[in-house]
Amino acid sequence: MANVSGAVQIETGMKHGLTISFQSVASEQSIDVGTLLGEDTKSTGLVSEHFAYRIEDSLFWKSQSEAFKAAVKNLRHYRFVTGWTCLDVISEQEPNISVTKRART
Repeated sequence: MANVSGAVQIETGMKHGLTISFQSVASEQSIDVGTLLGEDTKSTGLVSEHFAYRIEDSLFWKSQSEAFKAAVKNLRHYRFVTGWTCLDVISEQEPNISVTKRART
């Protein structure tokens, strides 16, 4: 597993950004939100104007091998929806989310 972190902009023109990082990542994918429209997901628990979720039984989770899921215990699927992009991460650890000051442009 590798160290992975990424920065997500809260809103265009703001002086702060949002950083999401994981100590280790087992699997990840970045897809267009439109792709999710075709995925058979339940909307239970989704909250308007929220972007971070812990997901169960998604297509991404189901596509992981049973051997992989058995070998690495305590895996969880996290999904971050930002504008038109979706980042899926499978990790043993919860994400660290922090507000950071953006560099001036």
